[in-house]
Amino acid sequence: MMQKLQGKSAKELLMQNGFFIVMILVFVFFSVTTNNFCTVSNVFSIIHSAAPDLIYAVAAGWIIMMGMTDLSIGSVMYLTTAVFTILYVNYKVPLGVAFAIGILCGLMVGAINGLIVVRLHVNAMIATMGTQIIFRGVARTILGGLPLALDSSVTRISSMKFGVIYLDSIFAVVILILIYMLHRKTKFGRYVTAIGNSDVVAGKLGIDVPKVVFVSFLLSALLAAIGGLVLEYQVAGVTLAFGSGKEFTAIAICVIGGFSMYGGKGDMLKGVLLGAMTLKIIEAGLNFMGASPYAYKFVQGGIIFVAMYALSYQEILALRNRRLQKD
Repeated sequence: MMQKLQGKSAKELLMQNGFFIVMILVFVFFSVTTNNFCTVSNVFSIIHSAAPDLIYAVAAGWIIMMGMTDLSIGSVMYLTTAVFTILYVNYKVPLGVAFAIGILCGLMVGAINGLIVVRLHVNAMIATMGTQIIFRGVARTILGGLPLALDSSVTRISSMKFGVIYLDSIFAVVILILIYMLHRKTKFGRYVTAIGNSDVVAGKLGIDVPKVVFVSFLLSALLAAIGGLVLEYQVAGVTLAFGSGKEFTAIAICVIGGFSMYGGKGDMLKGVLLGAMTLKIIEAGLNFMGASPYAYKFVQGGIIFVAMYALSYQEILALRNRRLQKD
C-alpha cells in the first residue's frame, strides 16, 4: 500500500513539474549539441528576447483564467505600435505623447472587446476574432500598407542593461510580479478566478461578473499594447506582419505553463515564465543548430499537444482522487 502511494505521488509530481523538467533537459541538450549555447551572454539574450512574450502572454493568461480567450492580442500590439510609430516618425510627436496615444488606442480595443462580450453577450473568442481582423485592417490603413522603422535613438532603449541584465527583461518580470500580486492578493484577482470556476456561481455570490469581465479585457489590452511596444523597440520598427500569430503564441505559453483553458487555474508568474522560457530556449536552440525556421512551428505544435494532454491527465487524476475520498 505504501509503495502504491509513493508511486502515485511520484507520478503526480512528474505530471505537475513535467515541463519544468523538459525545459531543463532541452537546455542541457542544446548546450551539449551546439557551440556557445550555454554561455552567460546567450542565456541573458534568450531572456531578453522573451521580455515581450512575457508581457503579452500574461495578458492572454488573465483572460484564460476566466475561461475565455482573447484572439485580438496580436492586433492590439499591431495597432498600438502603428499609431505610436506614425505619430513619432511621420508627425514628430514627442516620444512620451506618442507612446501614451498608442497605449490609449490599445485600451480602446480592450473596451470594445469588453462591451461586445458583456453587453451583446457574444462569445469572447468570436468577439475578439472579429476585432482581430478589423483592427489589423485599421493598423494597415494607418501605415499605408508599408513598414516603418524607428531611429536608433529609440531602439537603443532595448539594448540598455543593468549589469548583464537587459532593462526590458527586468521591466517584464516586474510586470509579471505586479499581475501575480493583483491576481493572488486582491479581491479583483479572486473574482477573476471565481468566474473561471463558474460565472453562474460567482454571480450568485454577489460578484459583478460583467464589470470584472469588462475591466479584465481592458487590462489584457493594456498589457498587449505594452508588450507590442517592447517588441517594436527590439525589432526597430513595425511591419505588415507585426503581432501576427502572437495571440496563439501567448495561448501556447499559458498552456505549457499549466493554465487550464476551462478557466480557474494558472500561475501568472511561474506559469508564464515557464511557458515563455521553454519556447524561447527551443527557438534559440534550433537557430544554433541551423534548423529550418519552419521546424520551430512543428516543435511548438507538438509541445502544445503534449501540454494539453498533461493538463487533461491532471484533471483526470484530480477527479479520481475526489471519487476515492468520497468512497
